[in-house]
Amino acid sequence: MPGPSPRALTVPEVAEVLGVSVSTVYTLVASGQLPSFKLGEKSTRVGADVLAAWIESRKVPHAMPSRRPRVLEKDIQAAIVRLLRTLGFEVWTTGTTRRRGDYQGTCMTPGLPDVFAFGRGRLLCVEVKKRGAPLRPGQAAFREACQGAGVAHVVGDTDAVVDWLVKTGAVQPWLARRRDAFVDQVPEEGEAD
Repeated sequence: MPGPSPRALTVPEVAEVLGVSVSTVYTLVASGQLPSFKLGEKSTRVGADVLAAWIESRKVPHAMPSRRPRVLEKDIQAAIVRLLRTLGFEVWTTGTTRRRGDYQGTCMTPGLPDVFAFGRGRLLCVEVKKRGAPLRPGQAAFREACQGAGVAHVVGDTDAVVDWLVKTGAVQPWLARRRDAFVDQVPEEGEAD
């Protein structure tokens, strides 16, 4: 004895299941994209099992986008300040507080670096930037003035400061490779918590 026959859906029923218009279903049927059959001369039907298989075959596996922690320059700056203070530098920061109201700036001279640090007989200016972020014109002008005067000016994140510290002999290369031993790190962009 044959089992129950699969249910055949009308075009309006298929349209409702797919959440599209009736004309879209007729287009899919006419183009051969959606398998169907005729019941008489005018009545087009789609088997429920055929429709389910057709829907399944068109599912696109979507990988859940990984949420990357948003790395803020103020967090990078805080890590740099901790690092330099740990190494005995005297550190001052600029531009970390904004006044209330509709003014978006920090009310400081454009181009001044985010961190000034004195230590090991040197002045170090640090313009904190996320990787790949460009300098604004005032920042580039300040950097050029520092370079012209022989003042160290580093642009970047904690890694850029560690590289400068190694280059100048303030820390040994082996310690730089273990920088997590002396500074709490900000997560790298794309790195999960």
